[in-house]
Parts: sequence; structure tokens; C-alpha cells
Amino acid sequence: MDNDRSSASLSSIAQSDDTTPSALTVGTKHTDDFDSSGNRHYTNAGHGYGVHRKWLAELTLGFVAGPDKTLMKDFRFKGPLRVQRPFYPEGEPCHVYILHPPGGLVSGDNLKIDINCYKNSHAVLTTPSAGKIYQADSCNVEQHQIINLRVDDAVCEWLPQETIVFNGANGYLNTELELSEGAKFIGWDIYCLGRTAGNKPFNQGRVVQTLKVTKAGTPLLIERQVVHGGSDELAHRYGFSGHSVSGTLVAFGLANLPQSVVLLRKSIARVSDEMNVKGVLAVTQRLDLLIVRYLGPCSEEGKNLFIHCWKLLRQELLELDASEPRIWLT
Repeated sequence: MDNDRSSASLSSIAQSDDTTPSALTVGTKHTDDFDSSGNRHYTNAGHGYGVHRKWLAELTLGFVAGPDKTLMKDFRFKGPLRVQRPFYPEGEPCHVYILHPPGGLVSGDNLKIDINCYKNSHAVLTTPSAGKIYQADSCNVEQHQIINLRVDDAVCEWLPQETIVFNGANGYLNTELELSEGAKFIGWDIYCLGRTAGNKPFNQGRVVQTLKVTKAGTPLLIERQVVHGGSDELAHRYGFSGHSVSGTLVAFGLANLPQSVVLLRKSIARVSDEMNVKGVLAVTQRLDLLIVRYLGPCSEEGKNLFIHCWKLLRQELLELDASEPRIWLT
């Protein structure tokens, strides 16, 4: 997949399938920050430069169960975050592509995405291309991305493309998942340190990754990883063992978690031989979560392995065959 090409068009910015005005709540776009195409402009922006540089972008989505399909009833934004028009390739589940037209985070960028899946809804969310955390500016101003997912007796599938952390970045990536007792969830995050294909490794900079998963307010998983470019842990076996790509997949709501772990391990062993996998994949259980971790040299390999896991877990969790987002094929 070409990570530098956005396959989505702003001409198909989100509209609800419902034609009533109340079907979609649209927020106010701050035109002093971005033009009508989502491109950043600097005239009279008023955000400052150097250590005071700050650009905000926010997106809030809310999904509710309709008579025969899930509806996106809440859509609010600030700055260059959008979604394509929701569509329904498999009937009831609502498929949505999240767009960030600038293509990545520069110094001072603050992206916040809030996803709310209400009772009996089913949302499938992905992105059209890889996210990017670019090299920080000369003042080393931080770049922030915050993802909040709330699943209340609903189904959520969070399947973004990988995030590429450029050499010299100063990124803070925070994902929080709030689950109710009756929620069902499958989701992943994949991170690439540097661009090894272009011989541009992650030799300097820093990225801080935080993942927090709670069930009815009780923590199930809290992780914080601080990675420094060029550090020893990137090269040695106690860290990344020379690999540049890491990923975590979590699933919640499985009826027989120990059995799911055993079956997935067997399937991964088989498919790893077939794919001649260069990285390593591990499946574990923690409290009510099934956790899959990947560490390897290639984001495409990691993503393909996670897709394999998702297909198996989706059938077990939802009794649904996988319906791959069409954007993955472009």
C-alpha cells in the first residue's frame, strides 16, 4: 500500500443516510485555521510559532442503533478532521473512514478523536492511509494524538492503518478504550519507527505511546512506552531486537477466552509458516482481554497478521464473516 497517498476524496465528506436535518449534527469549522479543502494556512492564524506553536483538530462521532442499521447521529469537528459518507457493505454495521487531509502531525499539532458507540449499535472504523508523525521543528514542539473510544453495550471495530513515526519526531500517542459489561470490541494500533525501506531509521527523537482499557471503570490494561530514537533498547533483545514495527490488537467480549487464545495460537502458527513471517506474534490473555502483539520488520506483514486474527475473532465474537474495508484494496 502507498502510505503517502490518500485514497479518500473530500468530495464525499460525511452525510447521514437519513435525509432529515436532525440526522447529523455538524460542528462549526474554524476557518481561521484551515481553508475549505482542509489545507492549513498561516495568515492571521493567531497560534504563534516556536515553543508556542499549536494547531487543534477535533472529531466527535456518535453511533446509534436504527430500525435496520446503525446510524451516525453525531458528527462534530474542528480543524481538518472529517469522515467520508457512512456506508453499509454488509447490512447493519456502519462503516466509516476517518480522514485527516494534511496527512500527518507536525510540531504543535493536537488531534483528538472521540468515538461513542451507543447501545446495540455496530461501527467499523478505519483510515484511508497511514498516519504520520513528522520530524519536529527546531524548537522540538510536541505532536499529540488522542483517541477516546467508548463502547456502551455495542460493537466497535477499530481498524486504522499504521502510524509512521519519522526520524526526529516528538510524538505523544494516547488511546483510551472504555467498555461496558456488554460491549464487544476488536481493535489494533500499529507503529513504524522510522522509514527503513528508505534507509531512514529512527535514530533521534522520541515517541510516547499510552494504551488504557477499562471495563465499567475498572482498569483491564494500562501501558505506557517511551521510545528514544537511537537508544539501546531498539537494537537489543530486551527491547525491539532490531525491529522497527510494533503492534497491539485487543479483543473484548469473547464467550470462552481461554479457548479463543488456544485456537488463535494454532491458526497463527500455521499462517506464519505459509506467509514466511519474519517478525514474531504472541497471543496472551489478561483479565477479560485477548491481546495479540506483533514485533517485526514490516508494517504490511504486521497488518496482514492482524487482519488474519481479526477475521477469526470476528466470526467467534460476532458470528459474522469479515467484510474488509474497500479502502484497504487501493
